[in-house]
Amino acid sequence: MRAFQRLYSGLVIDNFGFLSIFSSFLNFALTAVIFVFVIYYREPIVKEEKFSVIKTQEFYTQCDNYFFKKADGLFDKKNVRLWKIQEGKDGYVKTSDVNHLILFVVPEASSLEIYQPFLYKLARDGFVVYAAEVSLKGEKLFSGIYNLKFNRRFFSRYLKFRKPEKYAELCKEKESDRITKCSVLLDIVNPTVEETVHFVFDDETSVMQAVHEKYLMPWDTVFDLSSVEAYKTAGYGPIENTDPVICKIMNISSDKSFYISSHLATALEKLVYYYHE
Repeated sequence: MRAFQRLYSGLVIDNFGFLSIFSSFLNFALTAVIFVFVIYYREPIVKEEKFSVIKTQEFYTQCDNYFFKKADGLFDKKNVRLWKIQEGKDGYVKTSDVNHLILFVVPEASSLEIYQPFLYKLARDGFVVYAAEVSLKGEKLFSGIYNLKFNRRFFSRYLKFRKPEKYAELCKEKESDRITKCSVLLDIVNPTVEETVHFVFDDETSVMQAVHEKYLMPWDTVFDLSSVEAYKTAGYGPIENTDPVICKIMNISSDKSFYISSHLATALEKLVYYYHE
């Protein structure tokens, strides 16, 4: 900008050749295009204050076998990123006589942020929500650099979008890892007998059945978001509410009203209240 001002003012202390002028205007044009792209495809801001909830985030590291402890050290590997979301305001959590716990391990092709309005809606309606991203030691979803933690989500999405049959086969092969991740979250939360546990899944019916049979009490419930008819992006999360770029790639209309997130939460709440009220 300073060079542009000197050029506009006709100062002779700088020598502006054709290539210099051309590259400056080209950079300016590219910057303008990127600015418009960022503004147009920006992710909606989901504020805790708007939903009257309080979110806390903790990290856990995996020790021997499947024992996990809080990642307090600077160099501790963060195998679990856990959100706890509760109804509250001004930093104070609202207490309830009955605690219905929502437990959710995010699928590989998505992230916690994608489900944020869905999780906030549940917390606003009185549920205590525990949602986590879990990465087990030695977990091999892909091979080589594709299996690196920061690459796994991108390639999971790509494979699910481009080759859904192959992705389904991969998920079936790694089903035991998904079940283990659910048990890890259950161990970390460690619910009491006075609390009911409601596990949420997204396009993982067989995993849901296995978790319910192996880990949950008879009065606990499980729910697969893919069972909601209006939900068209099963396994990715409610991306039309939170990820405009992926919506564009998948040719899905973006919706910043959070309708589908609210609709999914309502469907789950109806199931819980049907069995527990």
